[in-house]
Amino acid sequence: LDMLGPIGSSAPEMLLGESVGESCDIWGLGICLFLMLHGRPLAVPRHSSSRASFASVLIEACADLATAPQQDAQPLAREVLLLCLDPCPASRATAAEVLAAGWVASLDPCAQRPRVRRLSL
Repeated sequence: LDMLGPIGSSAPEMLLGESVGESCDIWGLGICLFLMLHGRPLAVPRHSSSRASFASVLIEACADLATAPQQDAQPLAREVLLLCLDPCPASRATAAEVLAAGWVASLDPCAQRPRVRRLSL
């Protein structure tokens, strides 16, 4: 298995050289969502000496996130984060479960889209 992409968005199982699957994509979604909501990465790889030690840092950060007091402006967004950032790939949410989560399901892409004026050339 070759590692592709930034190590900071890699799922723990990928960092540990275990088998990977669709759950790694859900992890990546959670990492991106965390960055957008908090303005910082979940963990920084430069403080780790190996992929395995960074996987441990990520797992600890997820445990901290799950037990930390609610600080998000959007509590339903936290629910989606916890679904995506489950350190165990077998219990991590599927794409269908993420789409069905309250915060995501409440988004209406048609209502959120600004009107775009088309320019004729």
